[in-house]
Amino acid sequence: MLLCGGESERLGFPKEMLRVDGEPLVVKQVRRLQALFCAVFVSSNRPERLRHLLDVPILEDEIADAGPLAGVLTGLRRAGTGRVFFLACDLPAVPDEVIETLVARAAESEAQTVLAHS
Repeated sequence: MLLCGGESERLGFPKEMLRVDGEPLVVKQVRRLQALFCAVFVSSNRPERLRHLLDVPILEDEIADAGPLAGVLTGLRRAGTGRVFFLACDLPAVPDEVIETLVARAAESEAQTVLAHS
């Protein structure tokens, strides 16, 4: 689940639309997650910004103006999978190896939540 949205007040435009190598960051991040997972969803407080760019399900936050936790809640309720991996759209520098390690640790664990920390 890719979490997109927010007000992007400091940037002045939606972070997910930041162009990286000529394309919006959200497109690059979805493609990246598609290489790692069999199903990819996007959660957004403004899905209309994304529908023309993406070929994956875009879930509108169930609670308006509640920040990233609204996207997490929406993802947990609507993904329809036993486990959900969440990544913020504006974190493109997280190495694939870190994601793979988190997923592997989650698969080995009975914990309901597995988090990365430094």
